[in-house]
Amino acid sequence: MEKYGWKKSVCRKSFTFKGENNFEIQNSRVQGGEQSSGTYKHIESNDYEFDYGGGFDNFTIIVEKNTMKVHSSGKDTICEYTKVDKIRNKYENLWE
Repeated sequence: MEKYGWKKSVCRKSFTFKGENNFEIQNSRVQGGEQSSGTYKHIESNDYEFDYGGGFDNFTIIVEKNTMKVHSSGKDTICEYTKVDKIRNKYENLWE
């Protein structure tokens, strides 16, 4: 697992959950702005592994009503997202 303790942690712009265990992550401009996608799996409790095909990240995700808090493993920052109603199709669940 990669750790970047020496870099300032920044929040991603958005998470989109699609269908069964698929995701898209839009990185912030500070992170380069690129979009990543792949699959995720539940590990235990609120912990998930996101697999990009060439690497992975572990996140702790807590959802309370329309708010999602995300803590990336090995980083200090907890990012907060709000559920967005602009769903492109019935299989997408977008958080910004």
